Amino acid sequence: MSKLETETSAAKTIQAYKDAATEIRLVLKPGDGLNSGDYPHDAYTNFRYIRRFNAVGKEHKKIVKSVSRVLVTERDEKGRPVKKEYLHYTRDFRTTNHKGIEYQEGLTIGKYTKPRIVPNGNITFDPKTGEPIVNDKILSSQRTVYEIEVPKTKEARKKLILEIVGGDTHPDSVIYYYRELDQNNYEQYHDASFTATDFVNCSIEELKT
Repeated sequence: MSKLETETSAAKTIQAYKDAATEIRLVLKPGDGLNSGDYPHDAYTNFRYIRRFNAVGKEHKKIVKSVSRVLVTERDEKGRPVKKEYLHYTRDFRTTNHKGIEYQEGLTIGKYTKPRIVPNGNITFDPKTGEPIVNDKILSSQRTVYEIEVPKTKEARKKLILEIVGGDTHPDSVIYYYRELDQNNYEQYHDASFTATDFVNCSIEELKT
């Protein structure tokens, strides 16, 4: 499998659903064309684009379109809420087919969606054996998993962001976001008014103000 099929948000979301279903011995309904089956529609659609994109060409330009920094509330080992800073970014992957026609697809890297495993509230049991007739656990709701933690020092933060933006992208062509999440880690506010210099040099508290 290519990196497009392993590192992007869509690919990791699909894999997270497969892993969760395997854990509780649940068979997911597969997608079929425009029908996403038991998978999230956006992730399934983007993953189909990835497969089609890879079939067109193997040499990919990688143009970063936006980078976002977010404060996320997590739980420490004692269950206490703690704030951690993460980033994720959107990148245009571009390739050319054998006729010289360019194809491109915008994909997110650095976060993905994971289903929650919960008890099945509608479970029924075989009256003779007492065994459950359906799964005693199901997949319900989702949570966002952030993967790229931002270093606390200015030097390390700058190095990380410039490594992401580098390559085929000029830093000043990128849109830089500060994103604010609610207590459930859903996005509720964003600000895209930052220059590349401000974005890499300022702490997230300074971006917020």
